[in-house]
Amino acid sequence: MHLCQQSGCTKPAGIYTRGYCKRHYRKRLLYGEYGYRDAESARAHVRQLRALGWTYEQIAEAAGISAWVAHHLDTRPKRHVKAETERALLAVPLVPRASHRPVSHIGTQRRVRALMRMGWTTEEVARRAGIKVRTLRTVISRGGMSYNIHLRVARVYDELSHTPGPSGGAAGKARHLGYAPPLAWDDDTIDDPNATPQGVERDSGRTPSAELYEEVKHLAGYGLSSHEIAKRLGWTVVHVNRIKATYATPTDWGARSA
Repeated sequence: MHLCQQSGCTKPAGIYTRGYCKRHYRKRLLYGEYGYRDAESARAHVRQLRALGWTYEQIAEAAGISAWVAHHLDTRPKRHVKAETERALLAVPLVPRASHRPVSHIGTQRRVRALMRMGWTTEEVARRAGIKVRTLRTVISRGGMSYNIHLRVARVYDELSHTPGPSGGAAGKARHLGYAPPLAWDDDTIDDPNATPQGVERDSGRTPSAELYEEVKHLAGYGLSSHEIAKRLGWTVVHVNRIKATYATPTDWGARSA
């Protein structure tokens, strides 16, 4: 006989109560830990992962479920899903995954546009990524790109996202169109279709990001380095450098900027 796995409980575990006695199992049902939920949230998440290039097998492995569960959620009108299955699926991050499937163009489009806002042309991004500019423009507007292209552009973005580019025309066009700079995107969610940039306006004057720039500029005026400023504000050094690159001229940063 197996005992209830609840700490301190000496009652026998039920056959269909996931290792708990009836009392503790019902308590978990009440709190939503077990039981069934509407399947729409889990289904939407599976479909977003599929759009990012994931196979059903990769989703299942990451969530610790069976591949057929992910497949049925996506392809059949399943109305309910176990609460623990929903939690496991929603915990899988919305990031592109290498597979035979094409990946969503959303994250790559955002990266290219963010670099434009920094003064980097699409032509230069394509050159550094080793991609034909026509190919890059096509995939970021129509989708259906390979994981390899996504990865190449992501690497260029990581390299240039805190460095001002040489093209004032590209930056001005991007600003006019309301493209978000790197500072407005969270690196962990830039590929998430549901994510939105922070502090972006068309032809804007003062934005929340500009307010952050003033804080950084103020501390830099006392000779603090990017590392020291990051420590004071509780940010990363990359975040500080992106603020500097997006809004400032070198003379703003005092004696030290590294």
